[in-house]
Amino acid sequence: MNKYKTTTSNVKEEPVPIETVEVTQLELDQLKTDLLAATDKIPYVVCLIEDPNNKSYFQWTGSDFVNLGSTGGGVLLWEPQALNLMSSARASISLFGAPNGMLLTFPGNANGIARYNHSLIGTNGLPYDGSNIQLELIWQIFTAAGVGDDVLWQLDYKFLQNGDDNFGPIVNTITIDFDVSLRTARQQYTDLFAAISGPVGATHIQFNLSRIASGPGADTYPGDSDLYNIRLKKA
Repeated sequence: MNKYKTTTSNVKEEPVPIETVEVTQLELDQLKTDLLAATDKIPYVVCLIEDPNNKSYFQWTGSDFVNLGSTGGGVLLWEPQALNLMSSARASISLFGAPNGMLLTFPGNANGIARYNHSLIGTNGLPYDGSNIQLELIWQIFTAAGVGDDVLWQLDYKFLQNGDDNFGPIVNTITIDFDVSLRTARQQYTDLFAAISGPVGATHIQFNLSRIASGPGADTYPGDSDLYNIRLKKA
């Protein structure tokens, strides 16, 4: 019976082996069963060696082993897919085809909102591993700001898994409030929300990006805020 050497490491922390054991095929099958039953399905790297001249590396993805090839091909880590700025439902904001590309304009007299529903399957097909992620904004103020003027961005979000209610309320909220009095009009800036995270294996994230320009606690900058791009990035 073939013997396999398995090396496991928690790739969410550091891809450093934490255990190496020899197992039979039956034990390898049981390892897969055990991993499927685990409550914390952080991906594991599993190195399978059939003999010194026939080496294959496999990675546990949360549902199965993926063959990384004879040299391992590098440890696969979850990375978020690109966001499409325009793939949103919009309220009180305008979509403009500027000479150098599309942008979303959030006015200075209403609470503009862009709503997104974004997959958390990674760029390499791996499931979400619970990593901290941040929403990055690439934006500008359109006209010069006055002394003390600020722009208040708000992010409402929730992570969803199979079986969750997609129409339930979005209850998590974080904000970033920028003093724009020293910023140059029509000059691009890049800013980040604080890091957030969801449960391992979450399938997608629903979020609303708003500028709070009206009502209690509103910002004070009276001009438009133009959003050129957004992206999710690992913190």
